[in-house]
Amino acid sequence: MSARSCVSPGNTVRDHHPLAARQGVTNAVTTMTYMSYEKFTNQPWWYDLCPGDAWVDWITLDAYVNAKPGGFHNGNFTYLVNRTTNVRAFPGFYSWITKQHPNKPFMVSEWGVFEYPADPARKAAIYAAVLADVEAPVLETTVKELDRRGHLVEVDADWCEGRLTAASRDGRRRRAAANPRGMQAYAAGR
Repeated sequence: MSARSCVSPGNTVRDHHPLAARQGVTNAVTTMTYMSYEKFTNQPWWYDLCPGDAWVDWITLDAYVNAKPGGFHNGNFTYLVNRTTNVRAFPGFYSWITKQHPNKPFMVSEWGVFEYPADPARKAAIYAAVLADVEAPVLETTVKELDRRGHLVEVDADWCEGRLTAASRDGRRRRAAANPRGMQAYAAGR
């Protein structure tokens, strides 16, 4: 089975967007999340997956690196967001997004590091380097974009959420929190 024989994600988004609007949804953020897997990104049909800028607010990426030196997908965060095995077929996510969707926010929605059992400290070193480089600028950019769209955003002190994953409603205010460092933890409020 190929992606062409499956229901198009683009059509699914285009069909459900008006349905949500008819049901009173007025302040939703729509994301298109891609998995960083070169077997797919190098296919000609891959470019057809996105339903279009009119239907997607944010483009996000799920990707992992490997801590094993010389291993499959070994690299740092820069490699993670822009890796490619065939630059003619696909230039890498960051290069593609900045060229094809220059006005769309780009977010790494899920990422992680596969451990190298012979040297577990390598995994921690990769995480430490990434957090030092991107945590504050990424958070600031995300908060500004959500605020620009009319969302009420509160940012608490670093690490205060622990492993919290929750969503709540308080009148007009919606709250959501997730611990990205715990991986596989998501939350959304509506």
